[in-house]
Amino acid sequence: MKIFVSSTYLDLNKYRAEAKKAIEESGNEFVGMETFQSHTHEPTEFCPERVEECDAFVLLVAYRYGYIPEGTEISITQLVYEHALRNKIPVRVYLTDAVYPWQPKFIDKSRESIEGFRTSLLREHTCSFFTTSDGLYDILTLDLKQFPVLPYIAHPYALQANFTGREQERKMLTDWLTGDSHPMLSVTAIGGMGKTALAWYWLMEDIKGSDEQPRKLVWWSFYDYESGFGGFLKKAIEYFSDDEVDWDSLESTRDQMAFLYKILCCNRFLLVLDGVERVLRAYYNLGSPYQGDEINEDERWVFRACIEPNCGMFLQWLASGNLRTKTLLTSRLYP
Repeated sequence: MKIFVSSTYLDLNKYRAEAKKAIEESGNEFVGMETFQSHTHEPTEFCPERVEECDAFVLLVAYRYGYIPEGTEISITQLVYEHALRNKIPVRVYLTDAVYPWQPKFIDKSRESIEGFRTSLLREHTCSFFTTSDGLYDILTLDLKQFPVLPYIAHPYALQANFTGREQERKMLTDWLTGDSHPMLSVTAIGGMGKTALAWYWLMEDIKGSDEQPRKLVWWSFYDYESGFGGFLKKAIEYFSDDEVDWDSLESTRDQMAFLYKILCCNRFLLVLDGVERVLRAYYNLGSPYQGDEINEDERWVFRACIEPNCGMFLQWLASGNLRTKTLLTSRLYP
């Protein structure tokens, strides 16, 4: 993936070189002023398109605020950082350790702007701290193994522009993702209550690009045509295994389930399974979008069963055990 590195230059050029080394040694692509500026001093123009083409953003901050273009009130370093946030690009922040001696010539005479910037970064992010350039290389080398990669959005949801509110539900979802020990959470309600809209907005606005974004995440909607359990299993295996899988060794559905489950057990990923009622007996038919929510109480437990027994078994696996991956379900009926 492409990783943009932003910082002031004169004070951090050695650190940028070590960041570039760590990124390229990890198999990723370094993007920064060195790759599109002909000069060797700080850039005087903001290049938003170069930020937008990247998959992650690394910000290095010491004690220089940087060049402030005419007509603006903030530096290019802060402009680039804020542009990455607006575009939901995962940001990782690295600050010089306050106890580490820094050359006075590389410290702003007026500290107000840089101190304000550092304070806001500490408030908004879980920051890492560095001292020497070699130390930054070591920290970044380890961190790169946990950087978020591009999510797999199998069936994008066309969210209406006027979505608003739902703060309490969104906070509940975030608290579950970041602190709750339960590996599965189900948002269950009758049709038309906005379950999908809530899950999509939370994922795209609250999680994607934030410090809480897991390394890998999948959005899969069973509402989509031909989006059954078999299709989910194949695509999830390809994505979570980086497409490094010997399909000949996974002859049966159970083999594929076990292979995927092992990956999910060992990694902090996120699965969002939307419209799970479509794999249940109660709603497994072409007319289910227009079907009411009333179910005979005597038949409720029959209707909660999955049409495909393997799907039911896999959902049970996702809901139990020492699983690091978390699964969010939306459904009219809890499986």
